[in-house]
Amino acid sequence: MEVDISNNPLHETNMDTTSEWESAIPKDDEKHKNQIVRTEELVTTTCSDDSAPLERETCTDSESISIDVKKLDENTSTTPNIYCPPSWALNCPPSLDYKLEVIKNGLQLSESTIYLSSPSDPNLQSSCDDGLSYCLFGRQPQSYYTQSNNMNGQCSVLAHPSISRLHAVLQYGKPPHAVGHVSENEKDTTGWYLKDLESTHGTFVNKRRLPPGRYVRIRVGYVLRFGGSTRLHILQGPEEDTEQQTSHSWFDLKKSHEEYKMNLKMERNISSIQNSNTVKLECNWGMS
Repeated sequence: MEVDISNNPLHETNMDTTSEWESAIPKDDEKHKNQIVRTEELVTTTCSDDSAPLERETCTDSESISIDVKKLDENTSTTPNIYCPPSWALNCPPSLDYKLEVIKNGLQLSESTIYLSSPSDPNLQSSCDDGLSYCLFGRQPQSYYTQSNNMNGQCSVLAHPSISRLHAVLQYGKPPHAVGHVSENEKDTTGWYLKDLESTHGTFVNKRRLPPGRYVRIRVGYVLRFGGSTRLHILQGPEEDTEQQTSHSWFDLKKSHEEYKMNLKMERNISSIQNSNTVKLECNWGMS
């Protein structure tokens, strides 16, 4: 039996509702709908194509992506900061014969002597004919060493557990007076400078802890100590690099130091009084 649905009111209602719904769709949604349809058609076409070259190309692309990700991970891996000598760095002439003698429990360890004018490692003798520029100290200083700008260096491994991986550096050169914290009266600033590289347990010179990140002049006869190690490193070299001796007695030096402290205290008191007077003058208005 055939049924004519052209005159069915329900069918007309559904058709009208559909047309109204389609007219209510914004143009942007229609474009989005068309894009989805085209994408589905594209995916259907690609999946229906069983050609081998397309599959190989897709596989090759996925492999290349995975390789690039691996390379990116390798490039983004953290690496230690390499020590770079400053612009005022120089190579120490071998003729000066600088070295660090190591003392432990009052006994000299001759096998642990660190030669600064020439490398302690015989394998570096041929490449360091011009002398050394710096020496890195630490438990693993090799990871932070590289030769740059024709500046030769070496590493001194210190095995004490209180010493950092990169603990300190002894740099030879001629820095400005402000950088090396040298007196303006001293004309020639060429020499060795010790810098604590923000170590955990500090670097000590003549029983005084160095401020981290600052170059300090080291002279012949100075005693160096790293971290909590009991080993003492004494700088040996030419007599010209020894600290100048004063002709004043200990009593004269103490008296001059006390006078300096008294003058400084008087200056501070005068400045504080002047500041208090200015405050009083500024606050006298509005008073009854």
